[in-house]
Amino acid sequence: MAKKNSSLSPLILSGIILGSLIVLLFIVALVVPEYAQPNLFAKLSDLQNYTKIFPESPSRDNKSIVKPDFETFYTNNLPGFFARTLGNLFCYAGLVVPQPWSSKSYRDLMEKLIAEREKKNYKDAFILRLKPPEKARFIIFGDQQGALHSLTRNLTKLKEMDILDDSLALKDEKDHIVFLGDVVSRSAYSMEIMMIAMRLIEKNPERAFYIRGNHESENYWQNYGLKRELELRAESVQTDGEKFPMESMVQRFFNTLPIILYVGVSPDFDKNFLRFSHEGGSDYTMETIDINCYADFLKKSSSDQLSVSNIAGHPTNPSPVDDLATKVIVRSEVKRKSFQSMDGLRQLPPESGVSSWTVFSAPTQIYQEGVSFFNDAFAILQTASDIDEWKITLYYQDVRKLDGYKTRTCNVLSGEDVTDIK
Repeated sequence: MAKKNSSLSPLILSGIILGSLIVLLFIVALVVPEYAQPNLFAKLSDLQNYTKIFPESPSRDNKSIVKPDFETFYTNNLPGFFARTLGNLFCYAGLVVPQPWSSKSYRDLMEKLIAEREKKNYKDAFILRLKPPEKARFIIFGDQQGALHSLTRNLTKLKEMDILDDSLALKDEKDHIVFLGDVVSRSAYSMEIMMIAMRLIEKNPERAFYIRGNHESENYWQNYGLKRELELRAESVQTDGEKFPMESMVQRFFNTLPIILYVGVSPDFDKNFLRFSHEGGSDYTMETIDINCYADFLKKSSSDQLSVSNIAGHPTNPSPVDDLATKVIVRSEVKRKSFQSMDGLRQLPPESGVSSWTVFSAPTQIYQEGVSFFNDAFAILQTASDIDEWKITLYYQDVRKLDGYKTRTCNVLSGEDVTDIK
């Protein structure tokens, strides 16, 4: 009688080995962390490509223009199971192109900036004083409110003007960028637009400024979209003890943003100042602004181009300081209170007799519906040795046409239109 062969056939053995490898591959794919793109949004061309993928005005799940809901848009664009597992693993192996967005890259850049900025004592409520170079220029963005596509077009315009290069670096040391606050909220793209602001800060240290707005304050930003966006899109980077992903880190980053940027005015850099702030007039209550509160700090002699001071260390009811003055103010305003139409730049009523301006840069669907604002918009404030010659120029284009930017130039002190005056 023939002896029965008890060994497995090569075909069956190969199947078992292959199956075990597949199971092992899935196990590894499930536990490996999200692939981080170290250069996410590090180039203007990256932003341009990203905005071609996603719609400028995605559908929302409600009709609210105060608290729009984009949950369906988020969930429809989340990577599927295989993209989050095997696709993620293959990214590490260099076999596939990474997903266009990475919450881990967003978190990693924020973590890096927090560490750098807190070492400079940029934390809690603080102000900055800048001693600018002669003939400095300030590129000013008003409230963004998540206007990702518009900001990308504005940055593209700056590149065309030879102000910015593709790496998001300012080309001239006399140039500065100022965001007046409220970069986030009321849009489907708060995380992306924060990423751009952070990249600009990273590429232009001490020349790119992001002022803290009310939508960056602790008791506000969690109510207007960014919290829900983090819950739905950043689950992969949530840590134990957090109510939602990056709960404390985002607030910690916002706490590294200044309340006010004071810029010295030539030739008396320690006496006369241009003020950039989110707040002003009677529009906001986040922080009462009085230059006399900061007299000791602003008048203190320093060789540093940029200085920092915590607001808590200054008097709350100061006496007027005769040789200290704010000469120009550029700030935000509450659009739903003013109800005034604008193209992106408007001179405000004087604040305590000081020439004041506001810039607005959020032509999202929400603000098109809410306040009939339709322009890509930013302003450039050009300083001079004589403040009487300072000019502010608006660059704007209708987002419904995208037919090219127009300009309008005004004298900063008088408000006179000097567009055609050479």
